[in-house]
Amino acid sequence: MIKGIFILIITLQSVVSIGQNWHPLTKNEKFNYQSSENYYPTLWVDSVYEINGDSFFFTNRITKQVGLADISNSFFHSYYRQQQPQFLFKCIKINPNGNFSLINDSTNQLFFKINAPELSTWSFDTTKSIQAFISDKSMGSVLGVPDSLITILTSSGDTIILSKNHGFVYFPAFDSISQTFELVGIEERNLGIEIPRFRDVFNFDIGDVFYYKDKTSNNSYGNITTTKKVIITSKQLLGNNYQYHAEVFTKTVGGWNGDKYEYYPDQIINYDSTDFPLLNRFHGQKLGAESGETYSYYKPMKVIYDAQNQRIEKTFESSPFKKLDNTDTVYELF
Repeated sequence: MIKGIFILIITLQSVVSIGQNWHPLTKNEKFNYQSSENYYPTLWVDSVYEINGDSFFFTNRITKQVGLADISNSFFHSYYRQQQPQFLFKCIKINPNGNFSLINDSTNQLFFKINAPELSTWSFDTTKSIQAFISDKSMGSVLGVPDSLITILTSSGDTIILSKNHGFVYFPAFDSISQTFELVGIEERNLGIEIPRFRDVFNFDIGDVFYYKDKTSNNSYGNITTTKKVIITSKQLLGNNYQYHAEVFTKTVGGWNGDKYEYYPDQIINYDSTDFPLLNRFHGQKLGAESGETYSYYKPMKVIYDAQNQRIEKTFESSPFKKLDNTDTVYELF
Protein backbone atom coordinates (compact mmCIF):
# COMPACT_ATOMS: atom_id res chain seq x y z
CA MET A 1 0.00 0.00 0.00
CA ILE A 2 1.25 3.47 -0.85
CA LYS A 3 1.70 5.65 2.19
CA GLY A 4 1.62 9.43 2.34
CA ILE A 5 4.85 10.46 4.06
CA PHE A 6 5.94 13.77 5.48
CA ILE A 7 9.63 13.62 6.40
CA LEU A 8 11.10 15.91 9.01
CA ILE A 9 14.71 16.34 9.43
CA ILE A 10 19.19 17.54 20.85
CA THR A 11 19.77 19.77 23.41
CA LEU A 12 21.19 19.17 26.91
CA GLN A 13 20.08 20.72 30.15
CA SER A 14 22.86 21.08 32.68
CA VAL A 15 20.92 21.25 35.91
CA VAL A 16 17.65 19.60 36.89
CA SER A 17 15.73 20.43 40.02
CA ILE A 18 12.10 19.64 39.28
CA GLY A 19 11.03 17.44 42.17
CA GLN A 20 9.53 14.65 40.06
CA ASN A 21 10.14 12.34 43.01
CA TRP A 22 10.17 9.01 41.15
CA HIS A 23 6.83 9.70 39.40
CA PRO A 24 6.54 8.14 35.91
CA LEU A 25 5.09 11.37 34.44
CA THR A 26 4.63 14.98 35.52
CA LYS A 27 1.51 17.09 35.11
CA ASN A 28 2.67 19.49 32.38
CA GLU A 29 5.35 17.74 30.34
CA LYS A 30 5.50 15.41 27.33
CA PHE A 31 7.83 12.40 27.50
CA ASN A 32 9.17 10.95 24.23
CA TYR A 33 10.14 7.29 24.05
CA GLN A 34 11.65 5.13 21.33
CA SER A 35 10.15 1.69 20.89
CA SER A 36 12.23 -1.37 20.03
CA GLU A 37 9.87 -1.45 17.01
CA ASN A 38 11.32 1.93 15.91
CA TYR A 39 8.44 4.29 16.55
CA TYR A 40 8.22 7.26 18.91
CA PRO A 41 5.26 7.29 21.34
CA THR A 42 4.78 10.48 23.35
CA LEU A 43 3.12 10.29 26.79
CA TRP A 44 1.65 13.01 28.94
CA VAL A 45 -0.94 13.53 31.68
CA ASP A 46 -4.36 14.53 30.36
CA SER A 47 -6.01 15.12 33.74
CA VAL A 48 -5.34 14.75 37.47
CA TYR A 49 -7.69 13.87 40.34
CA GLU A 50 -7.03 13.72 44.08
CA ILE A 51 -9.06 11.13 46.02
CA ASN A 52 -8.45 10.33 49.71
CA GLY A 53 -4.84 11.47 49.50
CA ASP A 54 -4.07 9.47 46.36
CA SER A 55 -3.27 11.22 43.06
CA PHE A 56 -4.68 9.79 39.83
CA PHE A 57 -2.83 10.78 36.64
CA PHE A 58 -4.88 9.90 33.55
CA THR A 59 -2.62 9.44 30.53
CA ASN A 60 -3.21 10.50 26.93
CA ARG A 61 -4.97 7.95 24.71
CA ILE A 62 -4.25 7.16 21.07
CA THR A 63 -5.74 5.36 18.07
CA LYS A 64 -4.33 1.83 17.71
CA GLN A 65 -4.63 -0.87 15.08
CA VAL A 66 -6.46 -3.81 16.63
CA GLY A 67 -6.83 -6.20 13.71
CA LEU A 68 -7.02 -6.87 10.00
CA ALA A 69 -10.25 -6.89 8.09
CA ASP A 70 -12.42 -9.89 7.37
CA ILE A 71 -11.21 -11.04 3.94
CA SER A 72 -14.84 -11.59 2.93
CA ASN A 73 -15.32 -7.81 2.97
CA SER A 74 -13.17 -6.40 0.17
CA PHE A 75 -13.77 -2.77 1.20
CA PHE A 76 -12.06 -2.96 4.60
CA HIS A 77 -8.30 -3.17 5.06
CA SER A 78 -7.73 -2.98 8.81
CA TYR A 79 -9.44 -1.95 12.01
CA TYR A 80 -8.32 0.63 14.56
CA ARG A 81 -9.75 1.63 17.91
CA GLN A 82 -9.74 5.11 19.39
CA GLN A 83 -9.05 6.09 23.01
CA GLN A 84 -6.58 3.26 23.61
CA PRO A 85 -3.97 3.38 26.40
CA GLN A 86 -0.25 3.35 25.72
CA PHE A 87 2.38 1.29 27.53
CA LEU A 88 1.98 3.15 30.85
CA PHE A 89 -1.71 2.17 30.94
CA LYS A 90 -4.78 4.39 31.33
CA CYS A 91 -4.07 5.74 34.79
CA ILE A 92 -1.20 6.15 37.25
CA LYS A 93 -2.27 6.00 40.89
CA ILE A 94 0.29 7.63 43.20
CA ASN A 95 0.05 6.96 46.94
CA PRO A 96 1.11 9.53 49.58
CA ASN A 97 4.15 7.36 50.46
CA GLY A 98 5.42 7.55 46.86
CA ASN A 99 4.47 4.04 45.76
CA PHE A 100 2.38 3.93 42.59
CA SER A 101 0.35 1.63 40.33
CA LEU A 102 -0.21 1.56 36.57
CA ILE A 103 -3.89 0.77 36.02
CA ASN A 104 -5.88 -0.31 32.98
CA ASP A 105 -8.77 -1.88 34.88
CA SER A 106 -9.42 -3.82 38.07
CA THR A 107 -7.59 -6.92 36.77
CA ASN A 108 -4.77 -5.29 34.81
CA GLN A 109 -2.49 -3.39 37.19
CA LEU A 110 1.24 -3.14 37.93
CA PHE A 111 2.39 -2.08 41.41
CA PHE A 112 5.69 -0.26 42.08
CA LYS A 113 6.94 -0.31 45.65
CA ILE A 114 9.49 2.47 45.28
CA ASN A 115 10.33 2.61 48.98
CA ALA A 116 11.09 -1.11 49.28
CA PRO A 117 14.56 -2.10 50.54
CA GLU A 118 16.90 -3.61 47.96
CA LEU A 119 16.21 -7.31 47.21
CA SER A 120 12.89 -7.17 49.11
CA THR A 121 10.22 -8.85 46.96
CA TRP A 122 6.67 -7.58 46.45
CA SER A 123 3.65 -8.54 44.33
CA PHE A 124 4.07 -6.68 41.04
CA ASP A 125 1.21 -8.18 38.97
CA THR A 126 -1.32 -10.16 41.02
CA THR A 127 -3.25 -11.39 37.95
CA LYS A 128 -0.17 -13.04 36.43
CA SER A 129 1.50 -13.83 39.78
CA ILE A 130 4.60 -11.80 38.90
CA GLN A 131 6.93 -10.70 41.71
CA ALA A 132 9.45 -7.85 41.62
CA PHE A 133 12.35 -6.47 43.63
CA ILE A 134 14.78 -3.55 43.48
CA SER A 135 18.15 -4.95 42.43
CA ASP A 136 20.13 -1.70 42.44
CA LYS A 137 20.01 1.92 43.59
CA SER A 138 22.64 4.20 42.11
CA MET A 139 23.54 7.53 40.53
CA GLY A 140 23.61 7.71 36.77
CA SER A 141 22.95 9.95 33.79
CA VAL A 142 19.65 10.41 31.95
CA LEU A 143 19.81 12.27 28.63
CA GLY A 144 23.10 13.77 29.77
CA VAL A 145 21.76 14.93 33.16
CA PRO A 146 22.87 13.37 36.50
CA ASP A 147 20.03 11.56 38.26
CA SER A 148 19.23 8.86 40.81
CA LEU A 149 18.22 5.49 39.34
CA ILE A 150 16.63 2.31 40.60
CA THR A 151 16.63 -0.97 38.68
CA ILE A 152 13.68 -3.30 39.16
CA LEU A 153 13.77 -6.97 38.17
CA THR A 154 10.65 -9.11 37.80
CA SER A 155 10.10 -12.84 38.14
CA SER A 156 9.04 -12.85 34.46
CA GLY A 157 12.62 -11.91 33.52
CA ASP A 158 11.98 -8.25 32.68
CA THR A 159 14.07 -5.22 33.68
CA ILE A 160 12.68 -1.76 34.48
CA ILE A 161 14.78 1.37 35.13
CA LEU A 162 13.14 4.32 36.89
CA SER A 163 14.78 7.69 37.54
CA LYS A 164 13.95 10.22 40.24
CA ASN A 165 13.61 13.25 37.94
CA HIS A 166 12.92 11.84 34.45
CA GLY A 167 10.41 9.03 34.96
CA PHE A 168 10.92 5.62 33.37
CA VAL A 169 14.23 5.37 31.53
CA TYR A 170 13.60 1.82 30.29
CA PHE A 171 10.30 -0.04 30.31
CA PRO A 172 9.10 -3.38 28.88
CA ALA A 173 5.62 -3.46 27.37
CA PHE A 174 4.81 -6.95 28.72
CA ASP A 175 3.31 -7.80 25.32
CA SER A 176 3.52 -10.78 22.96
CA ILE A 177 6.46 -9.35 20.97
CA SER A 178 8.58 -8.39 24.03
CA GLN A 179 8.58 -4.75 23.01
CA THR A 180 10.61 -2.27 25.08
CA PHE A 181 10.62 1.53 25.40
CA GLU A 182 13.56 3.83 26.10
CA LEU A 183 13.25 7.48 27.17
CA VAL A 184 14.77 9.74 24.48
CA GLY A 185 13.45 13.23 25.28
CA ILE A 186 11.23 15.55 27.33
CA GLU A 187 9.60 18.30 25.28
CA GLU A 188 9.11 21.12 27.78
CA ARG A 189 12.66 20.83 29.13
CA ASN A 190 14.17 21.03 25.62
CA LEU A 191 15.93 17.84 26.59
CA GLY A 192 16.92 15.01 24.28
CA ILE A 193 14.94 14.25 21.13
CA GLU A 194 11.92 16.47 20.52
CA ILE A 195 9.24 15.49 18.01
CA PRO A 196 9.34 18.03 15.12
CA ARG A 197 6.31 20.33 14.95
CA PHE A 198 5.09 23.22 12.82
CA ARG A 199 7.29 25.78 14.58
CA ASP A 200 10.38 23.64 13.99
CA VAL A 201 9.80 23.39 10.24
CA PHE A 202 8.66 26.92 9.37
CA ASN A 203 10.39 29.12 11.95
CA PHE A 204 12.96 30.76 9.66
CA ASP A 205 15.44 33.48 10.59
CA ILE A 206 15.94 36.84 8.88
CA GLY A 207 18.75 36.42 6.40
CA ASP A 208 17.99 32.75 5.65
CA VAL A 209 18.39 31.94 1.95
CA PHE A 210 16.50 29.18 0.11
CA TYR A 211 17.12 27.83 -3.36
CA TYR A 212 14.51 25.95 -5.40
CA LYS A 213 14.73 24.23 -8.75
CA ASP A 214 11.74 23.02 -10.74
CA LYS A 215 11.98 21.10 -14.00
CA THR A 216 8.95 20.38 -16.16
CA SER A 217 8.62 18.64 -19.49
CA ASN A 218 6.63 20.21 -22.32
CA ASN A 219 6.17 18.25 -25.53
CA SER A 220 5.85 21.38 -27.66
CA TYR A 221 8.69 23.50 -26.31
CA GLY A 222 11.06 21.08 -24.61
CA ASN A 223 12.08 21.14 -20.96
CA ILE A 224 11.45 24.22 -18.82
CA THR A 225 13.69 24.75 -15.79
CA THR A 226 12.93 27.40 -13.15
CA THR A 227 15.48 28.32 -10.50
CA LYS A 228 14.38 30.48 -7.55
CA LYS A 229 16.36 32.20 -4.79
CA VAL A 230 14.43 33.43 -1.72
CA ILE A 231 16.02 35.70 0.91
CA ILE A 232 14.05 36.23 4.14
CA THR A 233 14.04 39.96 5.01
CA SER A 234 11.48 40.09 7.86
CA LYS A 235 9.23 37.78 9.87
CA GLN A 236 6.10 38.05 12.00
CA LEU A 237 4.33 35.51 14.16
CA LEU A 238 0.55 35.84 13.75
CA GLY A 239 -1.06 33.49 16.26
CA ASN A 240 0.29 30.07 15.29
CA ASN A 241 1.20 31.21 11.78
CA TYR A 242 4.34 32.71 10.27
CA GLN A 243 4.37 35.57 7.76
CA TYR A 244 7.60 36.46 5.97
CA HIS A 245 8.72 39.22 3.62
CA ALA A 246 11.34 38.11 1.14
CA GLU A 247 13.40 39.15 -1.86
CA VAL A 248 12.80 36.65 -4.65
CA PHE A 249 14.90 36.09 -7.76
CA THR A 250 13.78 33.68 -10.50
CA LYS A 251 15.37 32.41 -13.69
CA THR A 252 13.39 30.41 -16.25
CA VAL A 253 15.20 28.57 -19.05
CA GLY A 254 13.31 27.15 -22.02
CA GLY A 255 9.69 27.44 -23.03
CA TRP A 256 7.87 29.54 -25.61
CA ASN A 257 9.38 32.86 -24.49
CA GLY A 258 12.94 31.64 -24.05
CA ASP A 259 15.02 32.51 -21.01
CA LYS A 260 13.44 34.88 -18.50
CA TYR A 261 14.68 36.65 -15.34
CA GLU A 262 12.35 38.11 -12.68
CA TYR A 263 12.92 40.02 -9.43
CA TYR A 264 10.38 40.57 -6.63
CA PRO A 265 11.79 43.01 -4.02
CA ASP A 266 9.11 42.37 -1.36
CA GLN A 267 7.12 39.17 -1.70
CA ILE A 268 4.89 38.03 1.19
CA ILE A 269 5.05 34.34 2.14
CA ASN A 270 2.55 32.87 4.61
CA TYR A 271 2.67 29.52 6.41
CA ASP A 272 -0.58 28.62 8.17
CA SER A 273 -0.44 25.80 10.73
CA THR A 274 -3.94 24.62 9.74
CA ASP A 275 -2.56 23.77 6.29
CA PHE A 276 -0.15 21.28 7.88
CA PRO A 277 -2.21 19.40 10.52
CA LEU A 278 0.20 16.48 10.76
CA LEU A 279 3.04 18.70 11.94
CA ASN A 280 1.50 19.31 15.38
CA ARG A 281 0.41 15.70 15.95
CA PHE A 282 2.13 13.05 18.02
CA HIS A 283 2.15 9.29 17.46
CA GLY A 284 -1.34 7.79 17.48
CA GLN A 285 -3.23 11.10 17.33
CA LYS A 286 -5.80 11.41 14.58
CA LEU A 287 -4.82 13.61 11.67
CA GLY A 288 -7.86 15.84 11.26
CA ALA A 289 -8.67 17.33 14.65
CA GLU A 290 -9.42 20.70 13.04
CA SER A 291 -10.75 19.60 9.67
CA GLY A 292 -14.15 18.05 10.37
CA GLU A 293 -15.19 14.45 9.87
CA THR A 294 -13.81 13.81 6.39
CA TYR A 295 -12.10 10.62 5.19
CA SER A 296 -8.84 12.07 6.53
CA TYR A 297 -10.24 12.98 9.94
CA TYR A 298 -9.63 9.62 11.66
CA LYS A 299 -6.25 8.75 10.16
CA PRO A 300 -3.77 8.01 12.99
CA MET A 301 -0.39 9.71 12.84
CA LYS A 302 2.71 7.53 12.97
CA VAL A 303 6.02 8.88 14.24
CA ILE A 304 8.73 6.42 13.28
CA TYR A 305 12.51 6.24 13.12
CA ASP A 306 14.18 5.58 9.78
CA ALA A 307 17.37 3.88 10.98
CA GLN A 308 18.93 3.69 7.53
CA ASN A 309 18.77 7.46 7.00
CA GLN A 310 18.83 8.34 10.73
CA ARG A 311 15.77 10.59 10.65
CA ILE A 312 12.34 10.91 12.24
CA GLU A 313 9.39 10.50 9.88
CA LYS A 314 5.81 11.58 10.45
CA THR A 315 3.60 9.39 8.29
CA PHE A 316 -0.05 8.55 7.71
CA GLU A 317 -1.89 6.09 5.50
CA SER A 318 -2.90 7.40 2.07
CA SER A 319 -6.13 5.38 2.04
CA PRO A 320 -9.34 6.87 3.52
CA PHE A 321 -10.58 6.08 7.04
CA LYS A 322 -14.14 5.90 8.35
CA LYS A 323 -15.65 5.48 11.82
CA LEU A 324 -18.26 2.85 12.65
CA ASP A 325 -21.37 4.57 13.97
CA ASN A 326 -21.75 4.70 17.76
CA THR A 327 -18.43 2.95 18.41
CA ASP A 328 -14.75 3.75 19.00
CA THR A 329 -13.79 1.61 16.01
CA VAL A 330 -12.24 3.13 12.88
CA TYR A 331 -11.60 1.16 9.70
CA GLU A 332 -9.26 1.75 6.79
CA LEU A 333 -10.73 1.47 3.32
CA PHE A 334 -8.86 -0.08 0.41
